[in-house]
Formats: sequence, C-alpha cells, structure tokens
Amino acid sequence: MQPQKIMGIGCLYSDPAAPVGCGGVACDVPMAAVAMGQHAFSASRVGLDQAGSQIRNTLAEADINTAAIQVDSDLPTARIARIAFSNEPPRLGTDNAIGNLQWDADLEDMAIAADVVVYDSVSRFNGQCRSTIDRVLDSAKRAIRILDHNTDLVQEAVDSSLVLQALKLADGCVMPIDQLAWLEPVLRDLTVNEAAGRFLNAHELQMLLLMEPARGMATLQTAEGTIQASFQGQLNRHQALVSLVLGVTAGMPLQVCLNTAMAIGCADAGSIDTSWLKME
Repeated sequence: MQPQKIMGIGCLYSDPAAPVGCGGVACDVPMAAVAMGQHAFSASRVGLDQAGSQIRNTLAEADINTAAIQVDSDLPTARIARIAFSNEPPRLGTDNAIGNLQWDADLEDMAIAADVVVYDSVSRFNGQCRSTIDRVLDSAKRAIRILDHNTDLVQEAVDSSLVLQALKLADGCVMPIDQLAWLEPVLRDLTVNEAAGRFLNAHELQMLLLMEPARGMATLQTAEGTIQASFQGQLNRHQALVSLVLGVTAGMPLQVCLNTAMAIGCADAGSIDTSWLKME
C-alpha cells in the first residue's frame, strides 16, 4: 500500500502542556500520519507572533507540509485556556487567527491531492472559517472526509446545529458516544447499536466511530453493522483514527482494523509498527 496524503484542517493552537507545544486537529492528525509513515499536511491560520512561528517550525521539523498554514498580521495565534484545579475541558477563544482562515491556491492544491481530510467541529465558531473548510471539503473529491467532533476542547459558540451542518460533507465521524443523544435527542432511549445505525443512515455516513474512554471501549458502525473493541490506558484518538482509516482503505477486515487502531492509539508515537499495512 502506497503512503496516503492525510490532511488535518481546522484548529491549531499553542499549548505549553502538549508534548510538542501545540495541538488541534491541524497538528495532531498530521503528527499521527507521520508516525505511521504517511504524507502529512496541516492547514490552519496562526498569528504573526512567536507562538505562530514556533508552531510552524515544530510541524515543519516533523516533516509535515505547512504550505497551507496561513499567517495573519492582525489576529494572534490561538491559545487554549485551562481552569486551575478544575476537571472542565480547556476552552478555545474566538479572538484568534483560526477564524480568519481563507481560501487560497495552497488550500486548493492540498484539497485536490488529499486522500484523507480530517476536520473538526471546534473551529466552526466563525463563518469565514466554516465556509473555507467547507470549500476544501467540497474540492476534496477523491478524499475520505472525517469529522472529528470531540468534547475535550470546548468552544461555546459551537452548538449542535453547527456540528450537524459540519456532517453534511462528511464520509465519516469520530466522537464521544454521549454526543449521539446531544446531537439527536430522539436517539436517547435506544441501544448503542440502534442509535449508531440510525445516525449513520440519517447522515449518509460510511463510518461512525464512537469513543467511551471511561469504559475503554470503541464502537464502529458501518453499513455492515456494529463492532466493538476495547483498549487500555490513555488513547490518542487521532492515532487510532488514522490507523483505522488506513486499515479500511487497505481493505482489511473491519474487526482487525478496529482492534489494530485501538492498539496503535495507545502506543507511543515513536514506536508504531506500520508493517501490518505493508508500507515498508
């Protein structure tokens, strides 16, 4: 299997607590792709400041294509805010460069070339950013388009209607299992299998990955049905997601894909074995 061109577009922020000093789908997905021997692309917008420069250097040094990381002369690089001594997830503000993401030739080239595009719901707080990402998704004709909807980072301006809107251009989605009922209250009283199946069909998805970190369980819903896999320890969902998509596109059995994805999601990024995909 030839290496895939994997693009992470959307949120990109400075985070001193992160292993590489930054985070967001435009950081974490490309980092996971590189760890698995793939071609990685990052697309977002940072400020003309030290934080923005450090982020671009960090990603470039990791062998990630940063041509579509735009630089904004007016707005700062995004930073997340954590509440001390609180279990609440960190929050992303609205006064940052991400919201001003603009369509340009670099984004168009990446969209056309991409095999996989992963985008997030958190960055949809601004209409400019939403329309640009949607244009990228519409241009990525041959790519698998995955919505990463998670609640480990909060943006209060993003409500369920914006997430449902984001699903319209998605081929797949990954999210916490409790978000099914938040997005579609009518699913609240159904079993996981029933709810996942209805959600998949209603939004015309090819794949729905539901995560339950507290139980160490992942549920994958496709047109073929529902399968589950367990995991132990801290899971890097972007590593798991990239692994899953690679396995599916390689035509591997779904249960093998999911089991392998959970194992890779719990592995150290520097010790991931990609020989199972016959890429080496």
